[in-house]
Amino acid sequence: MRPQPPRARRLPVGAALAFALITAAAAGCDDSGGGDATSQTPDAAAGGAPTPASDASPTPTPDASPTPTPDAAAPAPDAAAPEPDAAPAPPTLPLDHPVPATCRGDLAPGEKVVFHEGFPAGSEGVAAGPDALYVSSPRSDTVWRLAPDGTRTVFAEVPNALGMAFLSDGRLAVADIGATNDVGVADGGMVLVDPDGTVTRIATGMESPNFVTVLPDDSLLVSDDFVTHIWHVTLDGQVTAVVDDVPSPNGMAFNLARDRLLVVSTFSPGGEITAFPVDAAGLPIAAEAQLLMENGVGLTQDGVALDAHDHLYVARNVAGQIVRHRADGTGEPVVVAADLRTPASIAFGRAPDFDPCSIYVTELFGNRVWRIAVGDEGAPLP
Repeated sequence: MRPQPPRARRLPVGAALAFALITAAAAGCDDSGGGDATSQTPDAAAGGAPTPASDASPTPTPDASPTPTPDAAAPAPDAAAPEPDAAPAPPTLPLDHPVPATCRGDLAPGEKVVFHEGFPAGSEGVAAGPDALYVSSPRSDTVWRLAPDGTRTVFAEVPNALGMAFLSDGRLAVADIGATNDVGVADGGMVLVDPDGTVTRIATGMESPNFVTVLPDDSLLVSDDFVTHIWHVTLDGQVTAVVDDVPSPNGMAFNLARDRLLVVSTFSPGGEITAFPVDAAGLPIAAEAQLLMENGVGLTQDGVALDAHDHLYVARNVAGQIVRHRADGTGEPVVVAADLRTPASIAFGRAPDFDPCSIYVTELFGNRVWRIAVGDEGAPLP
């Protein structure tokens, strides 16, 4: 997603409704965080353990999510535990940086705490690095580094920074959505940020690049949720549309077998999740797209993450939820967390002193990053 409605732009079908819902959700947000029962104490920001609390932010309106069941607002005690028969053999792909073997265990599945508070301009992209958690704030043109104790420092200044992902050499690929979101204005691009914060632009001429996924050769797949393209971007700046007809693509993730790319749609009537078989290079084969499910209009599905049992976690902005799907499209989605404030992007903990069995979630129109326990570790990264 992007941090604000576009100017003078013809939106895809369903986008006008989605933006109306986002605006309504944002209107109730207090970005200052004042009086929020979920805030960290000063001791927690300085290194102490965050204090578990329930979110005091406004609950999404009843029509913000599609026909929830009566108990959908809060998961059952075992809602976040994966189905026992859904777990495949343990993954064998190598990790760029090893994930701890055991869950921290201080939170039960479904419990959440504020990991960091203090993003008055909201936050969007999130990437788990080998040493910390990295968060983008598009409206402040900044990528931040969050240490394991929740303290924050500036990592790099990147205009219009949105989606992010780490390359195998430790550089961070960041999508620049562009200064405008005007129709037909291709002012977006991609940058790389060295570990010392040096920023290098590698690609231009993209309309509104959003979510970033890294291929095994370190080239990039980049979605654009205001058009229908998924771009392939090489590190020498070549930009090619490998998919040109998926509705409003946003979050993307490979399944554990890495033979399919899963793509969620944001501004579309169906709220689709689409699977693309991939070729030997990991590029999606557009002609063989398979519609896995439709989740309904107005959800504004955003960032995603995959766990080690082939479950896809999806942030639903307007609904204020994180839901879990089976990567094969079977079964019903499970609400992992609810009553969130415009959740945007998701990353599992990976660096030392981060919980590998928790997801860390940004807020598009809020000022916090949440840690939510899910009971299982994240999938290996390419």
